[in-house]
Amino acid sequence: MFARTVWGRACGEGLLGQITVAWTIRNRVDDGKSKSWWGEGYAGVCQKPYQFTFWNNTEPKYRFFLI
Repeated sequence: MFARTVWGRACGEGLLGQITVAWTIRNRVDDGKSKSWWGEGYAGVCQKPYQFTFWNNTEPKYRFFLI
């Protein structure tokens, strides 16, 4: 889930862009709150609606994530 999210969000970016997305996810997971707006755990953060839009079924890259 984590790797797919980084790829889906930053596949056209260089290494720095991919690292930035990875840190964004990690910071949202480890925000220190018991019930976070960002979602719970890596899967919850990655698939929370409106955060990483390529998980929406209207995104052109979405079909690649179903594998």
